[in-house]
Amino acid sequence: MEKDPVESPPETNSKSPQEEMEDLTYFHVSLTKLVVMGILTAGIYELYWHYRNWSHLRFRDRRNIKPVWRAVFSLIFAYSLFSQIKSDAISKRLEVDWSALLLFTLYLILGLFSFAPLPFGAISLLGVLPTVLAQKTINQILESEKKYTPNTEFSQFNILWIGFGLFIMSIGFLGVQ
Repeated sequence: MEKDPVESPPETNSKSPQEEMEDLTYFHVSLTKLVVMGILTAGIYELYWHYRNWSHLRFRDRRNIKPVWRAVFSLIFAYSLFSQIKSDAISKRLEVDWSALLLFTLYLILGLFSFAPLPFGAISLLGVLPTVLAQKTINQILESEKKYTPNTEFSQFNILWIGFGLFIMSIGFLGVQ
């Protein structure tokens, strides 16, 4: 029997941010998109990545934390986020081949390069690498929960941020010459 279009609202696949928080343990994004956005937004997307993951943990664990501040000060809070991701993966019997302390140290060192003058400051763009390792584990967690849907597409907002990041980087590189 067919659904009556008058009585049944159309089904949509898009979820509100609140519904996504309820469904997912962590922020889902493909590794390719994370690398592209992390580099081409001059690291701004990494702050967003931290914000989204802390928001999911705040909702899931009913933590009294401020995800915005955890993202802004991600150089300080990255260790606890990496530790939580690793702990969750181990509790689901997933293999984790990285150390939270080593990932944090790498993230911290690469992040500190953002304060260095160019061309050395460009090394900070490699700061996406620790988040990629953590995201790979997050994606495994979400797959084990049967909740992973690849977030691979670039939205108009993503493209706007890429443009802004390229603009900031071009100003920096032009200032070197």
